Amino acid sequence: MADTSEEDILAPLRLMEKLNDGPLHYYIALAETDDPVLRAAAWRTLIDAVSVPERLHGKLIADCRYGAVRKRAFDHFEIIFEHGLADEAMNTPLSGEDGAAELMRGLAERDYARARDGCILMFLADGQPQHLAAATDHAEGAGGWRSAAATAAQALA
Repeated sequence: MADTSEEDILAPLRLMEKLNDGPLHYYIALAETDDPVLRAAAWRTLIDAVSVPERLHGKLIADCRYGAVRKRAFDHFEIIFEHGLADEAMNTPLSGEDGAAELMRGLAERDYARARDGCILMFLADGQPQHLAAATDHAEGAGGWRSAAATAAQALA
């Protein structure tokens, strides 16, 4: 595995600067990243607070491909009487990636990067944070402390 630079490791944590503008700005910044893990976590908080800006509805629909987002998005759109968007959320095809199978293959083959990726897929499927803790453990086996630190920073952000 290639060396992970300090910049790469700390990138997710740098978004915490947005907390100075208030938590809503922070979670919106997370929802606008290219990182599906950060987005899935952000959607959970924004939806629970009924604070998804209208301009982000399209991004939220796109992320309904992840089970961790789909049902929450559907419920959110129903609550705000956006039934058409609720239908879009419901009908968005799931990613189809099997995180548990990827994890098992990685463990069986002693491919810890694959095991890490499987755990991340499992998080995207159900939103359970323990998958990110396991991903961090497997990342260390895959690439040492730098890889683990990068995965941990992603989970902490």
